[in-house]
Amino acid sequence: MSEQTTSPLIDLKVLVTRPEDQAKAFCSLLANYGATAIPLPAIRILPLSIDPDMFTLPAEKPRHYAVFISCNAVTQARPWLGKLPRGVRFVAIGRKTAKALQSLGINVDLVPREGFTSEALLALPELQKLDDAHFILFRGAGGREHLARTLTERGATVTSLALYQRVKPDIELTELENKLVTASPDVVTITSVETLRNFLAMTDKLPSFNARALPVIAGSKRIGTAVAEAGFGPTPVIANDPTDQSMLQALLRWKQQEMLQS
Repeated sequence: MSEQTTSPLIDLKVLVTRPEDQAKAFCSLLANYGATAIPLPAIRILPLSIDPDMFTLPAEKPRHYAVFISCNAVTQARPWLGKLPRGVRFVAIGRKTAKALQSLGINVDLVPREGFTSEALLALPELQKLDDAHFILFRGAGGREHLARTLTERGATVTSLALYQRVKPDIELTELENKLVTASPDVVTITSVETLRNFLAMTDKLPSFNARALPVIAGSKRIGTAVAEAGFGPTPVIANDPTDQSMLQALLRWKQQEMLQS
């Protein structure tokens, strides 16, 4: 990559709050553009033990859909893939999840053209009348119930499988001080509302660091609203979605605005 391409983010220190494994590609992308990535995972993904051999399909439903709510769901659902019925249609909540399925050689039948929410998925014409359908939702524990409830209201039978849980990592105060007070990040990237809550719970332990003074690159309008409601001073910059490329483009927009105002 040329020096001209990397110049917009040189000397910028970016706090990255994605889970550790998911943050690696984004941190590498930031480095390619000249920024210094400071990884501070605010969510940890833990698998839940569910035996795929206990899974049975409702015999009276001729149509089956396997819905993946996130990339984490794709990862944790691998032992289940061989248990799915022949002819099952694969459904992804968004483009990033679809790519995760495709990386396993799976053809994705349904994915919203825009957005990555339950509402975007439910707007698809193919999911309006579902009296003869069975949906298997691969998801995390504690998520929204809107998708399962709406599919049921439209006539489908829904099996919801929570395969993982999201928890707040335990981080020593010395590590927090090194990554927040000593490193002194310029901006933070937030890709879920739960990440935001955990980030604030972690950083509120440090009276010498004001997390709410940081500019935020938010992965969606919903996250941006939560950032504003949490009392952050700077107006968050909203990415089109929480993918690495969209977050990078939003970061570049923010940096350009900062340069114009300086």
